[in-house]
Amino acid sequence: MHSLFCYLKNTIYYIFKYTLTDEVYKCIIIIEIEQGGRNTSIASDLIRGHTDLIILAQLIKKDSYGYEINKVIQQKSKGLYELKEATLYTAFRRLEQAECISSYWGEENVGARRRYYTITEWGIETHRRLKKEWDTAKNLIDLLIEEEG
Repeated sequence: MHSLFCYLKNTIYYIFKYTLTDEVYKCIIIIEIEQGGRNTSIASDLIRGHTDLIILAQLIKKDSYGYEINKVIQQKSKGLYELKEATLYTAFRRLEQAECISSYWGEENVGARRRYYTITEWGIETHRRLKKEWDTAKNLIDLLIEEEG
């Protein structure tokens, strides 16, 4: 495991590798420094492997539909991250096949009918497991990139 730091035109790239469940992931965190302020954007590679956890975390709170879930993700990330529609609905299909969520058609009186998703008991257990894996990986990365001092 190693870290590589590169500086390019006032942009700092932190590149590091870590192992989770025998798969090696390349994660890139990009911190952009703007004149007069600081703007942080996170490469989607870092988040991509955690789409299921992000969706399950929203469904633990309440049943919801795709657009609403994506809107909450955008709001919580202050616009730094949003799921592409294809990614979101692929994740819904995967989670439904794994019996982590189920879906039903809403009874809207106005506008188009919406497909709502609800988390199952297995989905709640999966959320707990994925959250624990995330916490472990986050703590490990924090240790690896922590500056001595």
